[in-house]
Amino acid sequence: MVVPISIKHYPAICFVVLLVCIGCRPKADRSGAADYMRAPGPDTTFYQEASWSPDGSRLFLSRLDIHLSYRSSVSVVNADGSDYVPLTSGPRDRWTTSSPGGSRIAFASTRDDNQDIYLMDLDGGTTQRLTADAASDTHPDWSPDGTRIAFVSDRDGTADIFVMNADGSRQRRISTGPEEKGNPRWSPDGTKIAYYGSTDGTRDSIYVMNADGSDKQTLSAGFWPSWSPDGSKILISHADTLYSLRLDTGERSLVVANAFFGRWSPDGSRIAFVRGTWEAPEGWPSTSDVFVMDVDGSNEIRVTGRAHTRTLE
Repeated sequence: MVVPISIKHYPAICFVVLLVCIGCRPKADRSGAADYMRAPGPDTTFYQEASWSPDGSRLFLSRLDIHLSYRSSVSVVNADGSDYVPLTSGPRDRWTTSSPGGSRIAFASTRDDNQDIYLMDLDGGTTQRLTADAASDTHPDWSPDGTRIAFVSDRDGTADIFVMNADGSRQRRISTGPEEKGNPRWSPDGTKIAYYGSTDGTRDSIYVMNADGSDKQTLSAGFWPSWSPDGSKILISHADTLYSLRLDTGERSLVVANAFFGRWSPDGSRIAFVRGTWEAPEGWPSTSDVFVMDVDGSNEIRVTGRAHTRTLE
């Protein structure tokens, strides 16, 4: 099996090369996953995450091309792996979220020499900058009603959860506490936000709070939370494995091993996730790919890592 090694330190205020590889370095044990292994070569592409389109037909991808001076870009692909289309050319575009209507995506980018949140119109390809603070703004997530976007910013000294209107207005911090926070995710009904926090760079925990920042609760060890469509469970990454956490009982169930950054499809029938697929002899650079499977673990397919996954030049 290809088993990724979690990088436990989370320097949220930087979001540089090592950040995009959180929890993703694969170990050398590759038994049982030969069909998924990439052949060693010049293409050292590392997929950081995948997010679903609202209709579940496509996946938006954050792609890091290590062999191209660590260029990160955003792409889209059908959920069966067909019709891969680069949307941006980088050099530092990542962390995607779709509007509920599916016509736009928000993403983080350093295209203007500072990491900020941008919108892209998928029909025309035009972009709009939403944040312009001197701090690092990243990890956007669109609210289910389309009116707000949650994101992470260190503008107050610590990486915290902020919320703004979808046009970039009324940006305000809603989270509290000393932990460095990341990856906010709205609940399906828009009343709560889950996120992960790192304390002292060593303890990663999943938290949930009301959408106004009140009633913060610690749920479990782990990171990269993702709500089930009915709001009853949260998918978490922990110890190089994806688990489903029931919110009513706190019970954790194994979903898939050797995986990270899982996302339920909008109808709850499938899960997209990332898995390490090749490791250099010295341990880095490595590659990863995006996979999709049914929620019961069947019908697993590799979506990326094919010849058609080209980049924009």
